[in-house]
Amino acid sequence: MEDSVTEKVVIRPPEYEDIDRLLAIERRSFKSHRFTRKDFEYHLAHSSSIFLVAESAGQVVGYIAGVIYHGTRSKVARIYSMAVLPKWRNAGIGSLFLKHFERAAAKRAAYSATLEVRKTNRKAIDLYRRFGYKVERVLPDYYASGSDGLRMRKSLNSGRS
Repeated sequence: MEDSVTEKVVIRPPEYEDIDRLLAIERRSFKSHRFTRKDFEYHLAHSSSIFLVAESAGQVVGYIAGVIYHGTRSKVARIYSMAVLPKWRNAGIGSLFLKHFERAAAKRAAYSATLEVRKTNRKAIDLYRRFGYKVERVLPDYYASGSDGLRMRKSLNSGRS
């Protein structure tokens, strides 16, 4: 099932016209800590962003957005948000997003990728672990009081992280 669905999905850079659809995906995916129109506009406008959408049959069904940070010793890619419409979940789109994001980050010389995930989001954590992300630390009350997060990291290039 996964291969047949992902064959019909195109990963592409977003366009300004996609923002309303992205906001609808955001509302369907998250109860809080949602991206706003300004967040999407920021990622569209800034060259340090890696921002991609998944499209099938002309419909945007998900996105991933992150930023390349220039640290004191290396560049780090931080994934800020990834969301896929409920009926498209478990179809391999998250895997496609991570592959494309990591490839783009490595091309920009990022040595590692980081992300935060709600500690109770087992499906997302399992996906990230399959891609080689490891828990770096627990973030107490990161999402809300009593709702911890996990910071996860993956080395993208050998040698440094």
